[in-house]
Amino acid sequence: MTQIELNQSLFAEAKDKTVIITGAARGIGAATATLFNAKGANVVLADLSQFRTEAEEVIRTQLAHPDRAAFFPANIVDWTELTECFEKTIARFGGLDIVVANAGIMESRPVLDLDAVDEDGRLLESEEAGRVIDVNLKGTLNTLRLGLHYMKAPTPIDTAAEPSPQSRKSILLVASTSSYFGGTGVTAYIASKHGVLGLLRACQPTAQKYGVQVNAIAPFFTPTHITAGFAQRWDEAGLEKNTSDRVAEAIALVALDGERWGDCVMVAASEIFDNESKIDFGVRDSVLTIDEVTPYPPLGSSIQLFESEPSPEEQEWHFGVREWLVFVCIVILSMMDSFNATSLIPALPELANTFEKPLASTLWVNTVYLIFSAASQLYFTMTSEVFSLGPVWIIAVVFATIGTGICCGSMSLIELIIGRMIQGIGGGGAMSLCFLIMAESTPPSIHSRYSCYILLTRMCGAILGSVASGVFVDNTSWTWAFYFNFIFCALGLLAIPFAVDLRLSKSIPLRKLRILDWSGATMAFLGPGAVLVGLTWGGSLYRWSEWQTIVPIAIGAAVFLALVFYESKWALHPLFGRRVFRSRMMVMTYLGCFLHGFMVFAHLQFFPLYFMATHYMSATLSAVTLLAMIGLAIAPAAIVGVILARESRCTQWIISGGWILTILSGACSILLDSTTPAVGWMFLLFTAGMGHGLLLSSYNVRVQNVPKDEDPSLTTLPTTISNYMRAMGMAFAVPVGGVVLLNMFSHGLTGIGLDRNLVNTANGYLILMNQVRMSSEHREAVKLASVAAFRVVWEVLTGVAFVGGLSSVFLWRRYPSA
Repeated sequence: MTQIELNQSLFAEAKDKTVIITGAARGIGAATATLFNAKGANVVLADLSQFRTEAEEVIRTQLAHPDRAAFFPANIVDWTELTECFEKTIARFGGLDIVVANAGIMESRPVLDLDAVDEDGRLLESEEAGRVIDVNLKGTLNTLRLGLHYMKAPTPIDTAAEPSPQSRKSILLVASTSSYFGGTGVTAYIASKHGVLGLLRACQPTAQKYGVQVNAIAPFFTPTHITAGFAQRWDEAGLEKNTSDRVAEAIALVALDGERWGDCVMVAASEIFDNESKIDFGVRDSVLTIDEVTPYPPLGSSIQLFESEPSPEEQEWHFGVREWLVFVCIVILSMMDSFNATSLIPALPELANTFEKPLASTLWVNTVYLIFSAASQLYFTMTSEVFSLGPVWIIAVVFATIGTGICCGSMSLIELIIGRMIQGIGGGGAMSLCFLIMAESTPPSIHSRYSCYILLTRMCGAILGSVASGVFVDNTSWTWAFYFNFIFCALGLLAIPFAVDLRLSKSIPLRKLRILDWSGATMAFLGPGAVLVGLTWGGSLYRWSEWQTIVPIAIGAAVFLALVFYESKWALHPLFGRRVFRSRMMVMTYLGCFLHGFMVFAHLQFFPLYFMATHYMSATLSAVTLLAMIGLAIAPAAIVGVILARESRCTQWIISGGWILTILSGACSILLDSTTPAVGWMFLLFTAGMGHGLLLSSYNVRVQNVPKDEDPSLTTLPTTISNYMRAMGMAFAVPVGGVVLLNMFSHGLTGIGLDRNLVNTANGYLILMNQVRMSSEHREAVKLASVAAFRVVWEVLTGVAFVGGLSSVFLWRRYPSA
């Protein structure tokens, strides 16, 4: 085995070549397509038809020249379909220059299991072995034969005559280091990869006769979704590994090298070897297994599945006791976070009266929870990249418990706000860990459906928080909402030790701790926070022209600009860099999450206040009205999120439909007044709930089906950013809606001859006017002013919904025909 160097200048020869890559929807295949396309080649991503969405997402978001790429469905064991793929490629691009036979699979159960017998004790045939050998060997042979047929010279040629780079034809077979040794416990895979090496050797006379170069690469261990269970132990053992981009680079350079005929090149991290000169090829025993019990997967198993069946990891996974415990913990803690977010909504007027503070100041008890919850999701996500998930989850719940305790004993609004800060840190952290632990403990194929369960649980927690708070305000005290929250905290602290491993990592990767985007997360917290301070004070506590309003907003805007510059220029691993906002469609998806978060919390916040102020409902009844919205939202959310969990192509229609319903509900809410009958506002809430259910689940499906980053530590980044954007939208809903309401209310009070400063001095009675002694004329005038103020709030929300609807237009795309 001779160590070699690949000639990087060969990339220049890729320009204008046409390349077919099988198994190209994910992993190595997608990386190879991206690289060839970046070098100016036309690329065809060939994969199973059910992977069309993933392949088209690769074309749209990863390729430098998407107009020079196409997806054609091709099952490599289906001769007719594979032939059509080759013919469509030639028809589309006018020729064919390179074929990369990348597609392959690995068995999910032992094929030498001698205990697999029927009722008579006769050994059963291994269908798994046949499936693996069919795909890996027969499918590769099919690809090789078609490549030779469509690229062969018209007449046999003399290989001594060097063809020009433009006329050179090449086939690259993806083998494996398992093509040379067998000791990793996956018998059919090893046998099939030995067969690929045999194909390479046996085809040389024919290939050289017709002037087609056929070479192979044998990748060392490369982390993919197939080998995810071994990647962490491989890291802990300190062993080197490939990356998909590194393997793709080797594929491209070997395929472009005109001097290679019948070579097999091993790609082992930073080193590359010529294997075919090696007779006694072997691998040290120390790398065959980590725990001396569990065999490693083949070191070359960098290829992606090219079958409709799930990966071996997905087939072996089942919902056992531990999985149920994890699920219970996730349900408890996700419900805790949403309960905390809404538990003070009906209590705001009572809080303002209790602490004798303006309603504008009291709104901060919700705003501060939401913004600290949003920011803590970023911090806890990064912390979990350095430390074990279990201890970090416990710490988050401890923060939530401490914050809850402070809130219970608060004797002033400042103390309550401090408690809500700490509670928000814990709640947001626990929520982010719910998604991370879900991603770690379940196979990727169910992430979309599982995350929908989390969102449904949050809906239940939101309505429980509002109703429970209303009951406590009307019958005891608002502090009981926090006493009730201790139930979630206690259950979480009790269940986590049984569900996840609480042992700390043996070593802390200090370098990774340093290079994570702590600065970006801090600016993403401080910028919006400063803007929210200015918005909360503007027009009510201070005039818009005063420095107390202008300075915080200006500082927030400056911090935001600094964040954009820092993420694009200096951050080593940016949270908000191009890898997140990598296309117009992803930008619009995250914007949609922000706007939907704004809308849903604005409805949760201001509908109860509206009913208390204009219909004189009690805190309990005003919260119960939300059941008409949230209760109905659960049904469409469950249908879309569970049944259509993997159908991301449907989301463009569902998102647009959800925004249409939200716009409709906003337009109808403008017509609300104190005489609107129950059937009227019930219809409005039903419509809003239907829209929220569709939007929540469809955005989740879209984010969960985004092609994941090849870096395993970044696979949950789209989920993290979407949750952050939604939470930040919720945080903005409270002060924006509040400042509109209070400013319009002050104008309305002036119009009926009252002091506009009543919005600050009346405290919670601004909403609870039914508890204030006044003449019936004044009461009716104040009610009309209240209706008018809320009407402007509904107009603003309708405008926001319209912007959300416009953003959904950019999610529409034309799918190319097969």
